[in-house]
Amino acid sequence: MKKQKSNKGEKDVKIHTTQDQLPFVYIRRGVVKLKNGQYIKLMQVPSINTQLMEEEEKEIVRETYMGLLNSLDFKVQFYKQSRLVDINDYLAFLKEKEAASVNDFKTMGLQYYSRFIMELVKENSVQTKKDFLVVSFRDEKQNKKSMTDDRLKKYRKGEEDAQVHDEAEAIKEEKMFEKAYKTLTQREKTLQKQLRRFGMNATFLNDKDAFELFYIAYNKERSVHQSLKGVNPNNFTTLYVKHKETGGE
Repeated sequence: MKKQKSNKGEKDVKIHTTQDQLPFVYIRRGVVKLKNGQYIKLMQVPSINTQLMEEEEKEIVRETYMGLLNSLDFKVQFYKQSRLVDINDYLAFLKEKEAASVNDFKTMGLQYYSRFIMELVKENSVQTKKDFLVVSFRDEKQNKKSMTDDRLKKYRKGEEDAQVHDEAEAIKEEKMFEKAYKTLTQREKTLQKQLRRFGMNATFLNDKDAFELFYIAYNKERSVHQSLKGVNPNNFTTLYVKHKETGGE
């Protein structure tokens, strides 16, 4: 949040940025730090269709699931995300097949099928659902200490003291991050081991995966037309759009 300078006698106007609306501070090594001081890691898990199971199989799944929950000594959050399906790559694939076809009947069939798919998606939003598990870490003692430190900030004087304080905060944050990363990784591995009892292979989200998850959550429709495919999240290091320098006229 920034303050815009105003005329003498007027109050400063606070300008809110997009970053002010986001719940997280940064994404690093698969860890998402939230603005409330909490750290989280996400893992994607496949779903199980119990509707196709016999009653005995369903009972086994229920008992195994109960055993999983009772074995955990930390909180787990379940998150399901619906994503609009992008069929552009599939249509391009059909176009290539059509161009390579030497059979007129096959070519007509591919053209008809492509039009059918486009009309189907146009009239009905085709979505895919993905399931995620979220593990969290928060050092309550450290948070209380940080709140006390924040109250003392206003008593600091001089730029030198401020610089020393900022350096100390950076070191403290790095130590806290490493502690959170280690704890969250252990919890993810525990969950992964338990999920294997269901025959489920969980996938840990890296920086790019987590970045895409949040992007889709806030831009569900735009993400179909402006996807993050081939985009490195590490390239987004500034809040400002800079003018690209060009050669002389």
